[in-house]
Amino acid sequence: MGRTFTPGDLLHPETLNGKVPKSVVFSCNVASITAIVGAVSNTKIRVLGGLIGAGSAASFGFYASDTSIIAGPFYFPINTNMVLPYNEIGWFQTSHGQALNGWEKAAAVVTGVLIYVED
Repeated sequence: MGRTFTPGDLLHPETLNGKVPKSVVFSCNVASITAIVGAVSNTKIRVLGGLIGAGSAASFGFYASDTSIIAGPFYFPINTNMVLPYNEIGWFQTSHGQALNGWEKAAAVVTGVLIYVED
């Protein structure tokens, strides 16, 4: 007999190691680094999904607090969005003890929401 799924079920809950997903909203509006999720000692920040949008042409990427590139840069034309569908394995992650930062290269507005776990 097959398993019956209900809304909100995780397909592979073992991939989250019992962690509860969290969400964060961020906004970058100047050419600079913006803290998105603060560092937690001996913990990785693993991004499971999200939505990122730009109101004008922009270049945006994710960096760790040690300035290593984690994902991107992504190039956005005017008024575009990028969706990272929910992925229990994760799209990208920081190293242990590193914060998750966003870096916007132009003076555009980049906003978003991320779903993540602390591993």
